[in-house]
Amino acid sequence: MNSVRLRIVKTTLEDFPEVRKLFEMTKTHQQKAGYKVWEEIDYSDVQKEIANSNQHKIVVADAMAGIFSVQYEDTFIWGVRDKQDAIYLHRIVIEQSHQGQRLFENLLAWAKGHAKGKGRRFVRMDTWADNARLIRYYQSFGFERVDEVTTGNNPELPIQNRNLNVVLLQFEV
Repeated sequence: MNSVRLRIVKTTLEDFPEVRKLFEMTKTHQQKAGYKVWEEIDYSDVQKEIANSNQHKIVVADAMAGIFSVQYEDTFIWGVRDKQDAIYLHRIVIEQSHQGQRLFENLLAWAKGHAKGKGRRFVRMDTWADNARLIRYYQSFGFERVDEVTTGNNPELPIQNRNLNVVLLQFEV
């Protein structure tokens, strides 16, 4: 693990303005850099995740360096593969000034411990199928490519996750 001193804690509703700003700044930065980004983010869903204690923040030097969501089931994307044996990471966003510090390495260490603590075998995630660079990045941490799927248009699925061609990735803990 790298030497960045950080904490991973649950976000609170008081954090929401900063969370929203981080999403918007990331969208703008990624668009300018020519990367695929969420067309739209369902902020009511984000608030629900926060209220349900499913969103976390990465704190470095008392500042929010990143955010991510944890789910304990994901049948909309993983289908029959979801056997309640995994935790699912979603919407991982790292604040621009902290990119390149391999904060994901720390996030993954936390996620592996969290999965084990919940009796789960896997840490899973998905990302756009046409983002080979990001897929390789996650694979460099040991994630394995499981499949490529197209998400549906189910209204229970957050709008930013509908009708996407994604690669399913998993890490066995």
